[in-house]
Amino acid sequence: MKVVLDTNTVISGLFWKGAPRQIIDLARNGLMPLVTSPDLLTELTYVLSRDKFTERLALAYVVPDELVYGYAALASGDYRFKVIAYNSYGASNYSAFMNFSVP
Repeated sequence: MKVVLDTNTVISGLFWKGAPRQIIDLARNGLMPLVTSPDLLTELTYVLSRDKFTERLALAYVVPDELVYGYAALASGDYRFKVIAYNSYGASNYSAFMNFSVP
């Protein structure tokens, strides 16, 4: 099983305790492989750059790029997985295979 975390879950796991932090801790300990994409990492950088996170990042002496780089390291490697999108009625709109590599 490979796990893809959305941006909100990653931020919750990085800044607060709870289930999202437990998932990230499992990944840090090599017990749960995380998968990400360049688009998700870009979004994570964008969201972490918002003013509301400035003080929290300053207290930790980090900048958004450092956190994103660290998170990307947890999800490094080559992955191939199936993406399925659903419309508001629950019907599948499309299914596609994606390939990407995160250094």
